[in-house]
Amino acid sequence: MEFQKVSHGPTTIFRVKGSLDSDEVLDLRLAIIEETDKRKKNIILNFEEVEVIDLISVGYLLECLRIVRKKGGDLKLVNPNTFVRQMLHEQSVSHFFEICSSESQAINSFRLVA
Repeated sequence: MEFQKVSHGPTTIFRVKGSLDSDEVLDLRLAIIEETDKRKKNIILNFEEVEVIDLISVGYLLECLRIVRKKGGDLKLVNPNTFVRQMLHEQSVSHFFEICSSESQAINSFRLVA
């Protein structure tokens, strides 16, 4: 897994590629926490190029969501594939995440709330 971080005002976009597994999700988790410490309260995880995700990673994503919301922000997913959506559904956590079809839709949804 690798990711690219892009700042867009109060929003940080993480463009994630590859397989998100328990060994690599910790790097993403740390990067998300660092952004919230910088007062970047809106986090977008672009999963367009994520192939698979494991059970441990789902748990860490949920933890990241809780951390971001506790600091007054939100975390949204962009375009996860069928496998990722199914994993979220099977773990009964899909309803916690807002899923957007594009980065611009996710950015605009933050503006509607503000």
